[in-house]
Amino acid sequence: MPGPAAAALLLLAAAAAMIVAVLTLDPVALARGALAGWLFCLSVCTGASVWLLIGALTGGRWLVRAAPVLGVLARGTWAVALLGVALVPLAPLLFPWWEGETDPALWFDVPFFALRGAAVLILWSVLGFVAMRPLPPVLAALALTLYALAVSVASADWVLSLDPGFVSTAFGAHLAVLQLALALAAVAVLSGGDGDIGGLLLVCVLGVFYLAAMEYVVSWTGNLPHKAAWYLARQDGWGPGWLWLSFIVGIAGPFAALLSSRIRKSAAALRVIGGAMLVGGLAHLVWLLAPECGAVGMVAIATVAAALSLALLIAGGRHER
Repeated sequence: MPGPAAAALLLLAAAAAMIVAVLTLDPVALARGALAGWLFCLSVCTGASVWLLIGALTGGRWLVRAAPVLGVLARGTWAVALLGVALVPLAPLLFPWWEGETDPALWFDVPFFALRGAAVLILWSVLGFVAMRPLPPVLAALALTLYALAVSVASADWVLSLDPGFVSTAFGAHLAVLQLALALAAVAVLSGGDGDIGGLLLVCVLGVFYLAAMEYVVSWTGNLPHKAAWYLARQDGWGPGWLWLSFIVGIAGPFAALLSSRIRKSAAALRVIGGAMLVGGLAHLVWLLAPECGAVGMVAIATVAAALSLALLIAGGRHER
């Protein structure tokens, strides 16, 4: 694993990249890119908490190897959640309903929105600490139920409400499986994993693809103008590029590799696959949140997200050793 010097260099590169982003991106693109980077890091940490809660219910050999890294990532949830406060000044750029530019419904009331967001972040931060403790199955199941409710709210507020005309009842599950995939990919990068973790990675890849594909099929074939417009907006500019990057690097490549039982048992191969899934997951979030952002700006945002994630991974690697 990289040491403190490498982490410091990456953080400096991230700072330089952010300066480039500020100078080259329009404010709306910068705000959406920042949201994508933050949600990526939050997903890695929150997904780690969920895996620990699942482990409390099911047990399994995979948990022995994954638990040390998952514990460190879960503990970092509160810090990443706190970074979300920095996005509050960007809210008028992110949400078209924020200043009453669209006809607001009760759900798009600003104080109610802020209260929901705070509740979700507090809950996920608490779960990050609770999940590391031995829990009876009943409490683990209750915690997972609360998480399921929270991720549905978070997906509606932080992703779908960027385009209030688009509604998807399955998007909460989409975000939840993506969080699980990103957290397990981080474990693979750090510990390399084994056959059990390789098998779970394959399940995550299939889960993310299935939910994303079914959302598209149902929405597009429904021939509803407001849903078709959401997908059409992501076919302009850099949208197709981010989509193909997320599919090839984050889905197709890992899926093809993980079909081999030999690769699923190779720690070195799982490190590469985990890294590819992290890159693909970030590209997927960019496609969802900021498809119109230019390449230079989004490389800057991606560098920042990667720097934050690598800092968590380095901390996790030291804890593991």
